[in-house]
Amino acid sequence: MEPGVISPPRRALLVDDSAAVHEQLAALLKPHGFEVEHAENGAVALRLMIAKRFDVTFLDIEMPVLDGPSLLRVIRARGNDTLLVLVTSTTDTKRLVPIIKLGASDYIRKPFGENDVRDVLGRLNLV
Repeated sequence: MEPGVISPPRRALLVDDSAAVHEQLAALLKPHGFEVEHAENGAVALRLMIAKRFDVTFLDIEMPVLDGPSLLRVIRARGNDTLLVLVTSTTDTKRLVPIIKLGASDYIRKPFGENDVRDVLGRLNLV
């Protein structure tokens, strides 16, 4: 980047039906320079992802209206290649692996903390 040129802020989309998860993820992402938007379900997230570009999306697996795996299928079929981190409470890797194979970049497990978010951002070269 040229001296004096200000890079645009990085943008994250948080897709989860839990306000507490939104608030926690936003608080952990903002110190890393992310502007954060929220979607309470996959249908709202799809509209946002069609209208805007995000650097990373954190996607809950189980939500009403349009669940995480369904949204993942739709956005990848549309050619959207945003980095996508699954947010899950499952410990069943047999259930998780097929969802990751749909095109997820990584995942974190609930409950998560500062180190978990920093580590996943690091693995995705976002910090």
